Amino acid sequence: STKKFPEDWLNDYPLEIVYQDSKTTKFVVVGETEKIFSGSHKEYPPKKQLGKLQNEVATAESEIKNTEDQLKTMAKTGWDVLQNRMRHIQVRLDWLRVSHNPVAEVGEGTIQVLEGWVPVSDEEKLVKYLEDNHILYEKTLAEADERPPIKLRNNKFGRLFEPISKLFSLPAYQELDLTIYFAPFFMLFFGFCLGDAGYGLVMLIGATIFKRYANKSMKPFLTLGQLFGLSTLIMGTIFGTFFGMELAKVPAMGNVKDLFLDSSQVFNLSLMVGAVQITYGIILRMRNQLRQEYPLQALSSAGWLLLFVTIGWFSYLWKDNDLSTLWTIVEKAMYVLSIGMILLFSTNGPIHMRVLGGIWEMYGTVTGIFGDLLSYIRLFALGIASSILGLVINQMAVAFGKAPYVGPVIFILIILIGHTGNLAISSLGAFVHPMRLTFVEFYKNAGFKGGGRPYMPFSK
Repeated sequence: STKKFPEDWLNDYPLEIVYQDSKTTKFVVVGETEKIFSGSHKEYPPKKQLGKLQNEVATAESEIKNTEDQLKTMAKTGWDVLQNRMRHIQVRLDWLRVSHNPVAEVGEGTIQVLEGWVPVSDEEKLVKYLEDNHILYEKTLAEADERPPIKLRNNKFGRLFEPISKLFSLPAYQELDLTIYFAPFFMLFFGFCLGDAGYGLVMLIGATIFKRYANKSMKPFLTLGQLFGLSTLIMGTIFGTFFGMELAKVPAMGNVKDLFLDSSQVFNLSLMVGAVQITYGIILRMRNQLRQEYPLQALSSAGWLLLFVTIGWFSYLWKDNDLSTLWTIVEKAMYVLSIGMILLFSTNGPIHMRVLGGIWEMYGTVTGIFGDLLSYIRLFALGIASSILGLVINQMAVAFGKAPYVGPVIFILIILIGHTGNLAISSLGAFVHPMRLTFVEFYKNAGFKGGGRPYMPFSK
């Protein structure tokens, strides 16, 4: 220890300090001595020279680098091999699960019974196979309590958004698949959040060029990128923003500057869009409830729609008009009818349980729907944030671009790097937040439950 090292040792013994810091002192004694240096312990010199140790370290680092390169190569080239192997294992597990299932044997093991699901669209092919091979079969339609597997059926446009809907959950068997219903809103929300015509143009052109050279599996995602770019281009034009520039302040755009929306109009538009999607979700919930075991529950959703229409009509559209006695009676009757539908048909069961369930439904909806509506303000906030960041980047580029000699180079670098970074960050937010609005606000008001398991055909 440095604190315990006596300085007089340096004068009394053939001793030299070779290392010293605030905690430790190392010293060498030259020659032979009977002195016991109390408080210290002997360190033996290394068996290998420093040069050899450095060579070994260099060799080990080279081997580590070679191994890492091999692992990177395996990661790139081995992905398809692993995927194929996983598919092989899945097929084998499916077969073993069927062939070793004791329930699938009847008649003392002489008859094998295989039970499974097949989509109606593939039924004809399966029946032909069974008849051609003289296999006895029996078919029944699926029941909801059997939890049949789910195979989504969407048109070409809807299939583009299936990877997004699968991030949350597949619908239950008797539920509506909401993919095609949220797809147009998702496009609109993405353009709303990114909100810059220049960024939309870059996305549209980039996705279009990349799509020509991409493999088949990537093309649907690039088509989705094209749609998002087109939506951003349209919404950015409506908002009057192009790479952070406010088009309304450009002298050449003076004749059309009144067509661009200001921030207060964008704010109101985000709330209007939210109200439309929430109302649309309630309509879909009503349609969904008609497919369920208790279809009268759809009257509750119809009651909410009637209540919203009554409030909107008599409280806003006709608020300045003097209502006649007849219209006053009609207004009260619509309120009573809508509230009665909510109270009596929100749940199934005895009348008193229905009323209690209806009261709980009204409490949850009234307290939740305003929060749901305010959630759509994020569309306005993200669009404004993206525009402001773009504007700041332009101002920085102009300020640093005035530097002598290197000014133009700095200007170009700030513009390219700044807008690329802003596009990347804003695009992430423009994708994540519409997902949140879809999976929380829209799915909740549409009564989506989910929990479906995917249809995986028993095949080789």
